[in-house]
Amino acid sequence: MAPPTTTSSPSDAPAAPSAVKGNDIKKAGGVAVHPRTGAVVQKEGWLNKQGNFIRNWRPRWVQLVDGILYYFKEPAHEVEPTNYFLLAGAKAQPYDRHGPTCFELTLANGERRYMTAPSKDERDEWIAAITQATFERTRTSLKPAASEAAGSVASLAPSATDAATGPTPTAPIPAGAASSSSLSAPSSPSKKRKFKSPDEFTFIKVLGKGNYGKVMLATLKNAPNEFYAVKVIKKSSLVDEESIEHVLAENRVLQSLAHPCLVKLFASFQTPDRLYFVMEYVRGGEIFFHIVKERRFPEHRAKLYLAEIVLAVQYLHSKGVVYRDLKLENVLLDEEGHVKITDFGLCKEGIGENITTSTFCGTPEYLAPEILEEENYGKSVDWWACGIVLYEMLVGRVCIPATPSTPQLPLF
Repeated sequence: MAPPTTTSSPSDAPAAPSAVKGNDIKKAGGVAVHPRTGAVVQKEGWLNKQGNFIRNWRPRWVQLVDGILYYFKEPAHEVEPTNYFLLAGAKAQPYDRHGPTCFELTLANGERRYMTAPSKDERDEWIAAITQATFERTRTSLKPAASEAAGSVASLAPSATDAATGPTPTAPIPAGAASSSSLSAPSSPSKKRKFKSPDEFTFIKVLGKGNYGKVMLATLKNAPNEFYAVKVIKKSSLVDEESIEHVLAENRVLQSLAHPCLVKLFASFQTPDRLYFVMEYVRGGEIFFHIVKERRFPEHRAKLYLAEIVLAVQYLHSKGVVYRDLKLENVLLDEEGHVKITDFGLCKEGIGENITTSTFCGTPEYLAPEILEEENYGKSVDWWACGIVLYEMLVGRVCIPATPSTPQLPLF
């Protein structure tokens, strides 16, 4: 079944088409089972979902598996999802403002997503399924996953398919790209090259998107076995002095720093309408991606990651830089399972022992109290974020203070 035509944002959201089952979902004792993971498919079908930024409505094949809500452009489950949400701590409820079949999904971090079902009955079924999955995910996230037995650091390196968390590649990957050797970081001669144009690269797929642009996986046309992460920023998206300063600060910081636990910048250049940062490609993906898959890490693994994060933060502080955006999404793993911190757009330079700043910025779940209370702050805010990252790695859920509506849960 083909998805319906994309619709622009109306006053009332369009109802989703009738749900159908994907052809590649297998049955085991009458229960739908995902063919790749073997996990039970709790519910799936077509929904219309509202975009988070443009706010238009798009049809998506939505699948609820093991407490995670996945979006697909079509009911084909051998491909990577376009997006996914961990449902631990989430809440689903009817939302009639966008029509009688709409429901609101509030995530643990407070973000809201809106979706419409084919009918009110189907909407209620989705709410019930998500509510049950949320309860189970919150409860089971306190238990270690079976895959957390033991192993060396090298054994933690994800496969090539694990690393692909973005959309399907828009160009074929060159021959031999599946092997770890061909996906290694560029050799030392490449570090001396002076890249001057995007025409020197073959762009393969989108690795991630941010407020100002996107990061593309790319190879050199004259060296197809060398992979890079190229950050592409549209100049038109830099609408004020603050956004321009964030981009310039990231470029300055990346050019001036060198540490094994920080992503390397090989070159930066511009065209009339875009800025380009040519950076090290870290194939293991975000730690967040692995937490979603494994629920939580064993203590020895979390210790290793935290130790390397601490080394990186100490190095930044020794250079007078406060990072201000430490979170699981900004901590990557290389092919050997070691940490690489990325995304330096919120860094603040020139912060010494007795120097503070007051800009309100960062990701809400990781903000130190002094930032939330709009007080002056210094390097200590990065150590607060380190504690939040450690909590999430060990416990497997967002660290949210207990309130009457979100009661405190036991850690273990």
